[in-house]
Amino acid sequence: PSVMYVGTEPGEVYKSTDAGATWNSVSQNTQVDGGVTAVAVDPNDPNIVLAGAGWSLKRSSDGGNTWNTVINATNLYPNEIQFNPAQSNIVLAATDAGLYRSTDGGINFTQLNSEKSWDIKFKPGNPNTAYNVRRNSSLVRPEFFISTDAGLTWTLRDNGWYTSSDPARNAEGARIAVSPADSNRIYAYLIGEAKANDVGFIG
Repeated sequence: PSVMYVGTEPGEVYKSTDAGATWNSVSQNTQVDGGVTAVAVDPNDPNIVLAGAGWSLKRSSDGGNTWNTVINATNLYPNEIQFNPAQSNIVLAATDAGLYRSTDGGINFTQLNSEKSWDIKFKPGNPNTAYNVRRNSSLVRPEFFISTDAGLTWTLRDNGWYTSSDPARNAEGARIAVSPADSNRIYAYLIGEAKANDVGFIG
């Protein structure tokens, strides 16, 4: 728990080994494609870290000393990376280019779909269950999906979910939160417009 990583808007990854008291850049010897928008650390090995920026997702297995590009895709823009807390060989990455899944700790990834994927979370206490919010381009709305096989397959859950048929609607992003205090309670924050003049806020 003393090892921490942070990504910065100017495109660097910093590392702390003293619980955040001091920080050192560990990305100056690698090409970072813009601001770092997602960082994740293997819960079983603090030397394994994934960092996403721009068109690429990079992986380090030596605490940030060296990095390898594991996904390189046009307009990738990673939004969230999650290691499965019980099986850290399983990794999910929500990106603007779609949802990706790895079964070897982030060395190789398979693209599951190509819709903008904004957030991903595993259910506390049940690592086989995961939640994902992604964009439905044809309906122009965010949609909520659930997986019960650690992210391999996904089912739409839209009973009572947000919807709009307003011609001015827009879908620009979403975030998910779920607490171990009550793992059946899920919060989703939706960014966009349900109608004109919503100023980027759905709710």
